[in-house]
Amino acid sequence: MKVGRLAVLAAVLAVAVLAAPALCEGSDAADGDGITFIGYVADASSSAGITTLTGVSVTLYEVSGTSTTLIYNVESGSDGSFELKYSGTGTAFRVEFDYAGYTVFTSPLGKSSDTTIDFTLSELSTDSEGRYVLSGDVDSGRPIAMGSTEIFVYGYVYGTSGGEEFTVEGATITAVSDSGRSYTAHSNSDGYFEMSVEYGTYTVTVSCSGFQTSASQTYDQNAPIYVTLQENTSGLLWDIDTPHTMMLLGLLMIGIVLLFSLLLFKKSKMPDSEITVVDDVGSLDNPGDDDVGHP
Repeated sequence: MKVGRLAVLAAVLAVAVLAAPALCEGSDAADGDGITFIGYVADASSSAGITTLTGVSVTLYEVSGTSTTLIYNVESGSDGSFELKYSGTGTAFRVEFDYAGYTVFTSPLGKSSDTTIDFTLSELSTDSEGRYVLSGDVDSGRPIAMGSTEIFVYGYVYGTSGGEEFTVEGATITAVSDSGRSYTAHSNSDGYFEMSVEYGTYTVTVSCSGFQTSASQTYDQNAPIYVTLQENTSGLLWDIDTPHTMMLLGLLMIGIVLLFSLLLFKKSKMPDSEITVVDDVGSLDNPGDDDVGHP
């Protein structure tokens, strides 16, 4: 009996020794790093061009049918990079990007919504370290590009006349997006204006009474624009601008009326004049000349 038990114990130990390498390898696979996803996030709405975006919350989900399971979360580093770890057996994933006031504009994998990218392992390539690449870095020109959901269109309006330049108050600034949405603002006493608009590319024009409307400008960055309006010289009279022309015409009409009245008055004083000037005010001051009876 003792020999039999010893034989069985020896057999079990032999099997355990033979299976140990395989078990160790399986443990490494289960408890190791699994696979790694890497990518870079960039700010595409910066006035300095495309720059790295630090502090973006990046969350990895495993997708199975219509359900998702949260796997890993990390924030992008100072160079916009991030790494996501996964040790399961799934092949479909979703990455969500969260940064206040920003949405995903573009990525090498496209985008599923304003904040998410869906993909499968088969769509990705690996780098020299075996990591799955979601995007290139900023210098590669293929990062995951995010941008502000709104931008400020702002700047200054100046006028010029006789070689002198000055700020223009009350100018109307109109910004029209590619989709046709329109915004307006007016310049203040310093010629300054600003308006908050949805992110996009805008056509900006400036107009003001007494000045020629500015040429259209394309605006798509958070940077000031400067507009100089030319005084309107296509007036109605002697190349004077329209407002001043109308003022001069009004004064001219008043002068003509006064001159005509003076001529009539002088003619009425001539001996053979048929014009009689009636002093209605004076007759009213004399009760005897009043046709109204008095008690």
